[in-house]
Amino acid sequence: MNSPRLAVRDAAFEYLKGLKGQSDETPFLNKVKTFDRARFLPVTKNLYPAVLVYSNNERVEQSAPYGMPGERSSSMELIVDIRQLGTAGADFVDETCWEVELAFQRNPTLHGAAASTRFLSFESDFSPDDKTVLFFALMTFRVDLDVIDPEAEHLLGYPDE
Repeated sequence: MNSPRLAVRDAAFEYLKGLKGQSDETPFLNKVKTFDRARFLPVTKNLYPAVLVYSNNERVEQSAPYGMPGERSSSMELIVDIRQLGTAGADFVDETCWEVELAFQRNPTLHGAAASTRFLSFESDFSPDDKTVLFFALMTFRVDLDVIDPEAEHLLGYPDE
């Protein structure tokens, strides 16, 4: 069984990657060359523009004591990191962030991987060097999870799959 964090991250990654080329509503996502689950991407022109999807902190809100079967609710931070090189990078990053925000509004459960998803924050910056500039934005989403202990599903009245 995959961890709930991994399931959410993979669902978000596959959802955003799957939007590429699917609609005229996502012209900036359609231009993305690299979709990755990594936190680091080398500054190599053939990789950009890029969208990175990864998870950060998780906060457990309810939990059964260890050794007791049960369910727990938690919330985790899902980061969508959008990057582009060049002088038009800032506009590209802003427009792509807007497309991502709208995409999550249309699919807040990430096809059932999450209980809900909410947009929390946007941070942008740039990193200039002698030859080029890298623009990037970090979008933070709060993803709510309801996790059932797989060993206790039958005790709680959940049907076997």
